[in-house]
Amino acid sequence: MDPMDVILFPFRLLAGLMRFLAVLIGIGKWGVKTAKFTKAAVTRELRCKRGCPPQPADGIWSCSTCGATREGWVWSHCPSCKTAPAYVDCQSCGVSILNPKV
Repeated sequence: MDPMDVILFPFRLLAGLMRFLAVLIGIGKWGVKTAKFTKAAVTRELRCKRGCPPQPADGIWSCSTCGATREGWVWSHCPSCKTAPAYVDCQSCGVSILNPKV
């Protein structure tokens, strides 16, 4: 088992529970939007809206603010300037994939 699976398990469990509760008690758009945000915030794949193949959310990334290169999860904060990226470009088509946390 991958160590990241162990680390992300509680967050994925929480995301599933939130989706279940949103459907169960019908809390409307807010609950569904929150559940989708939680799922997107902990996923290990990036999905383009144009239907391109999923790409890994872990890898080597360049900070759009300061230009520093870092390794890790795409939405983590840059160790140099402490900012989180607002978007990344799809590696297949170039369309922007928005950060669900921003």
